Amino acid sequence: MKLFNIDDFFGLRTIDVFGLMYGYKKIISSYITETFLQKLTDAFSRHGLKYVVLDKSYDYKHSSLTYLISKKTKYLLDAKSAYKSGQFDVIGKYLGYPSCCVDFYCKNFIKNDYASVDYIAKIYHNSSRFYWKLNNILNFDGRIKKCIGYSKELAPFISLISHCPCSYNCKKSLKIANINYKYYLLYKSLGLKYYSILKMPVLYIDDFHFVIFYGASDNNSIQYRTMLYCLGERKIIPYLLNADRLTIYNNSVIIYKGTKMIKNFDYGKQILVLPFDRNG
Repeated sequence: MKLFNIDDFFGLRTIDVFGLMYGYKKIISSYITETFLQKLTDAFSRHGLKYVVLDKSYDYKHSSLTYLISKKTKYLLDAKSAYKSGQFDVIGKYLGYPSCCVDFYCKNFIKNDYASVDYIAKIYHNSSRFYWKLNNILNFDGRIKKCIGYSKELAPFISLISHCPCSYNCKKSLKIANINYKYYLLYKSLGLKYYSILKMPVLYIDDFHFVIFYGASDNNSIQYRTMLYCLGERKIIPYLLNADRLTIYNNSVIIYKGTKMIKNFDYGKQILVLPFDRNG
């Protein structure tokens, strides 16, 4: 297996670069900031990669150009045509996404002209098991259609898939995640610096409000040592920091310290525990 300098592609998602360089993605799609544009286009040339540019209408914020990158010009031309005609099944194929996941995505999201707030919940209800390697809760790209804020603090964390899976036990997605994980571990041993918090239980309120814990899940409960990250749901932080367990009951999150109940938050909608700590 031929190794390459992953640092050449700083600014692009690492797992996408793995897929492109090792042949299981025909193209990758990304915006490129002015800061990295010259360095990346130089890297493309050194590694035999080609690219085409789509206008800002293909960016969810309509503020950045979209770059399609490939080893073959034909793939770029075919993909560019598919983007312009809205052929999402063809786009998914060129990006290396499983057809079952593309179909699920098109059925549940792409026809809706708004930012998803419950796409993760849809995947949850379509799942029989929850493999942490398919945890996409930190991967926002596929779940945003209009400009909506999310934390740039998440940048150092890596997802092992770049698509939204149809379920958290999707065999085809898990195969891709395992390949990416293999390359991730190899390049990590050579100095690639990422820290993953994907193998952790998550308290899920909606796609942009959730808490990740260092702990263990059990049905609708999480026993934890500490809270690792909270996005959007600031009001419960003081209570979680002074507790060690929570339970979901009906539409409520009940927070405990030992056997003592500290606080009950009623959200008026279904709250989920995503048990990504359970399956390797």
